[in-house]
Amino acid sequence: MNKFKVVATTVTFGKFNDAPVERLREAGCEITTNKMGRPLTEEEIIQRSKGADALIVGTDKVTKNVINNLDDSVKIIAKHGVGFDSIDLEAAKQRKIFVTNVPGANSNEVADLAIGFLISLARNIPIGNKEVREGIWNKLPGISMKGKTIGVVGTGAIGSEVIKRTTGFDMKVLAYDLIQNPEVIDLGAEYVDKEKLLKESDFITLHIPDTPETHHFIGKHELEVTKENVLIVNAARAGLVDRTAIDKALTDEKIRGYAIDDYEEEPTPYLEIFNHDNVIASPHIGATTIDANLTMGNGAVDCVLAIKDGKRPPEKNIRNGM
Repeated sequence: MNKFKVVATTVTFGKFNDAPVERLREAGCEITTNKMGRPLTEEEIIQRSKGADALIVGTDKVTKNVINNLDDSVKIIAKHGVGFDSIDLEAAKQRKIFVTNVPGANSNEVADLAIGFLISLARNIPIGNKEVREGIWNKLPGISMKGKTIGVVGTGAIGSEVIKRTTGFDMKVLAYDLIQNPEVIDLGAEYVDKEKLLKESDFITLHIPDTPETHHFIGKHELEVTKENVLIVNAARAGLVDRTAIDKALTDEKIRGYAIDDYEEEPTPYLEIFNHDNVIASPHIGATTIDANLTMGNGAVDCVLAIKDGKRPPEKNIRNGM
C-alpha cells in the first residue's frame, strides 16, 4: 500500500520545530519539505506535487493554473498560517480539494511586530543603530506615542490585538472596518470612516486582506489627505499600499516613515523605497516566531491527518465551503 504523500511548499514548515513533521511521519506519511529558502514558482509546485495526497503551503501562489494542474490524488491544500488570499478557493472547490488554514495562529505575533514597527519609526531606532555603528553620534528627535491618535485599519484577530497593546500607551484609537468588533469598542476605540481616520491619525497600521476592494487602500489621494508626518505600518499585504505613491510621499517628506513586511515578489528585489532611511523593511517575519510556527504546523497537520483518516478537517479550519 502506498504511503500518504504530503508535500510542504512553505519554507518554514518544520524549520523551527520538527514536531509537526514527526507527527506526519509517525502517522505513516511520506513528507517532502522545501529546502530552497524561498516560495516555489507555479511550475515548481506542480512538479513537486506529482502523486501527492496533500499540500502544506505558505506564501506560495496557489493559482487556478496550479490547482488545475494538480494530480487527482490531491485532496487538501492546508495553509501553514492564516492568510489564504494567495490560494484560488473557487478553483480548489471545483476540483473538490479542501482548503484549510489555522485561524488566529499568529495574531499576537503580527500585532507585536506592528507595535515594534511603530516604536522603531517613532524613535528612529534603525537610523540610530546604523549611525552609532558608523561612529556617528546624532540624537535624532523622535515623537512620543502617549496621547497620540492611531488609526487601525481592520479590527479582526490581528487588528484587535494591536488595539489591546495601544492601551498601554494611552493612545486614542480610531478604527475602520466593514464589520464593527464589540471587543474593540469595549477597549475604547471609535469606529470612523476612512477619510476621518486618514485626516486625524498620527499613526496608521493596516490589518486587512488585499482584495479588489482594498487594493491600494493607501494611494496618492489618501497620502494627500493624511496628517503631515504620519507614520504608516503595513504588516499585512504589499498591495494595500501604492508603492509609487508612498515613495513620492517619503521623498516629499509628507510622511515621517513607513514599515513593510510583505512584498509582491518574495524574496523581494531592491525597491526604490529602500533608499529612504525612514523605511523599515523586514523579510515577511510577521508570523515567524518559534511559538507561532509550531501552532501553524500542528494546525495544518491536524487538517491533513483528518483527510488521511477519511474524515473532514475541523470546520473552523475549512475556507472554501467544501
